[in-house]
This record gives sequence, C-alpha cells and structure tokens, in this order.
Amino acid sequence: MIKNQKLNIQNWNNIPWSQVINKVQDLQNKIVKASLNNNMRLVYKLQNQLVSSLEGRALAIRRIITNSGAKTPGIDNILWNTPGTKFKAIAELGSITKNPNKYISSPLRRIMITKSNSTELRPLGIPTMIDRALQALYHLAVDPVVETRSDLFSFGFRKHRSQHDAIAYIRSLLNKKHSAEFILNADIAKCFDKISHDYLMKATPICHKHVLKQWLKSGYIYENKLYKTEEGTPQGGIISPLLCNVALNGLEGAIRKIISPTKKLLGVIPKVNIIRYADDIIVTGASKEILILVQNLIEEFLFFF
Repeated sequence: MIKNQKLNIQNWNNIPWSQVINKVQDLQNKIVKASLNNNMRLVYKLQNQLVSSLEGRALAIRRIITNSGAKTPGIDNILWNTPGTKFKAIAELGSITKNPNKYISSPLRRIMITKSNSTELRPLGIPTMIDRALQALYHLAVDPVVETRSDLFSFGFRKHRSQHDAIAYIRSLLNKKHSAEFILNADIAKCFDKISHDYLMKATPICHKHVLKQWLKSGYIYENKLYKTEEGTPQGGIISPLLCNVALNGLEGAIRKIISPTKKLLGVIPKVNIIRYADDIIVTGASKEILILVQNLIEEFLFFF
C-alpha cells in the first residue's frame, strides 16, 4: 500500500488518474509562475516536490508504459508489463528521488536504425525502464521552466505545437506579395550527438544536477562492449528532445540582436524570420547576402556549446 496526504493506493488498477493529473498540473503551474518571476530557488523547491510526489511518479510510469517503446527493454531486459511490476516501480522511483545524489544510471542499449528516406543508419540509445521512468519524471518538472524560456517560433517537442503548426506559420510568411524571396534551410549536423555536456549542466534548469550528469555520462553498450559518452544526449532518451531545446533556445534572440525586423540592413528591410523544429531551422530573408549573415550568426551561436 502507498499512502500520501490524499491518496491511498493499494494497487496499480485503483489509481485515480484524474486526481493524479490535477496534482501534477498544479505543481507545474506553480513552477511556471516561479520561473516567470525568475525565482529559481522556488523553482527547484517545487521541482523537488513534484519528482518526490506519488502523483508525479505514477504519471511518469504511465507515460513510459503507454508509449511506442514500452515493449523494448534496456540492457537489463526488464519490462513492466503487469500491474504488479508497474505498481512496484512507483516505490522504486521514490527510493531514487529520496536520495538523488546516490543515483547511478545504467548504460544504454545501443541499436542502429535506418533513417527515414535514407539507407544511412543512426544510433538509438535505449535506457532501462527505471532510467526511462526517471527521465519522464524529471521531464514533468523541467519542461515547464524550459517552456517559459523557449524561443517564440520554436515548434519542436513543445506542448500544443507540432510540425503542422510550423508549416502553417512558414506558409503565412511566404504567401504574400511582399514576402521574403530567399530561404535558408539549416540542419544542424549530429546535433544530439555533439551537444556539450558542460553546457547542458549549466543551462538545464533541473533541481538535481547529479541526476542529469548520470544520464549524460551513462555510456552505452554496443555489441557487448561498453563505450563512454563524453558529449551529446542520446536519441531514444525521453529527456533528450528537451535538452536539445535547452541548448538551442536563445538562437532567435541572438540573431535579433544583430538583425532588426524593421531597420534596413545591406540596403534592404531584411525580412528575417527564424522558425525552428528541434535541430531543423528555416530562415526567411530579403536577399542571399542577408541569409549568409544569418548563417554566420547561427554558426557563432552554436560555437558556444
């Protein structure tokens, strides 16, 4: 039996999910408010409350057992496929969040998958179920902060935004008589693989930095051999898309510091708009020269991580 102030849960099947979701959303709303007030001390306190809560732990487990990778185990070959194993995992998560500085992440199980529309292979890192659930749990606590700091026209891996929203916005920019006539299509090569761990440790608004470090440094096993991870965040981890946004947020502001949407540059109104979906970037511009300048600014921004 698991108890807290309001819930008295005896098994997985009697969890009152509406009550669980309301409690988590209430804490998330408080985190957003504290973040907007730049009160990071309160942010971290509320994050700690969320990851320690019964509701947060239960919701994190429900997320990973209902997604597409639920039947794919990590290196320990453990799956949570019965009500009993799911229920037991709530307490297991609680023992970690009670002493987060003692947490040790397991290495990832690496598999190679084919890229869409290509014969090229890309690596996918599969965490164990418990590591996956822990990432989902901290995601609940960190995402509200990252959302308050996100670039205005960033569409990837954000609530209530999608690829379709990004496409619709691009179309609205280009379907007018006086729209920009040039487009820069930028794809950051191996973005997930190359992000600096030092940068993520400094920039990620997470209450328990040790936990983040464990994920980043967990290493991976491929063909029965253990490899260290000195940079990057693995594709396949629930927290990785969020960390990608942590790294790339601020790109719009960095460009706007140099290029104003209303002041002439190189003899023209630049008509620069920056649209980002994860590590894919579209930039509109009034001339090829303007977009070459934007490309240089993007490269300068990326240099710092």
